This record gives sequence, structure tokens and C-alpha cells, in this order.
Amino acid sequence: MSKAIESATEKGISRGELIRDTAVFQVKLALDGILDFFMVPVSLVGAVISFFSGKRTFYDLVHSGHNMDRKIDLFRVAKRFESPEAEDRIEQLARRLEAEIRREYDEGHLRASAKSTIDRLLRAVRNRGEDPG
Repeated sequence: MSKAIESATEKGISRGELIRDTAVFQVKLALDGILDFFMVPVSLVGAVISFFSGKRTFYDLVHSGHNMDRKIDLFRVAKRFESPEAEDRIEQLARRLEAEIRREYDEGHLRASAKSTIDRLLRAVRNRGEDPG
């Protein structure tokens, strides 16, 4: 028996749930394929429009595709086997790290080079991802 099947058995996944998960996964695969099929020509047209007009058409299309991709959430079923405790610990650690960096930044305890780097990265984020160079 494969590790995935053993893992599914250990998690108490029934055959009915497996069939449902498989069917949903297949539908999502088809939707993802259709999205990709249409995004190729549409994004090329958007790039040409952006190139000649200077508008953000291409990036708006990419953003829309990204949103649709997130809604499809193709591999969501795999999350069933992730440890929520581990994910929570990582999130907690990230929040604590961010809070500590913010505190140090606000109190002026960061070295000038670190503060300069953070300021440059924040400006880049505000400017929609332009190269912080």
C-alpha cells in the first residue's frame, strides 16, 4: 500500500470521501486547464495592448488569472494531510518575528543599513513591486 493511501487510512478517510475528492480534483483539473488554455492567447493580446498603450492591461489579466487560480485551489485536498499544529506554529512564529522587527524599527534600534533596506522594500511594495534596486 502506498504512503498516501496509508496516510488516508490513518486519517480515517472513507472510500466515499476518496471518490468525492477524486471527482472534485478532476473537475478542478479541467477548470484549471481551460483557464490556462484561454489565458495564453488573452495574455499575449494583453501584453501587446500594454506594450503599445502603456496601460496595465497585461498585469490586470495576470492578476485576474491569479485570482481565478486561487478560487480553483487545485491542490486543496492535499491540505487534508498537513499538520494544522505545524502550520499554526509557523504562523505564530512569523507574527512574532514581524512584531519584533516592527518594535525594533519603531524604537530606532535597527542598524542604519537594516532600516534602509526595510524602507526600500516597503517603498517597492507600495509601488506595486517595482525593483527596489
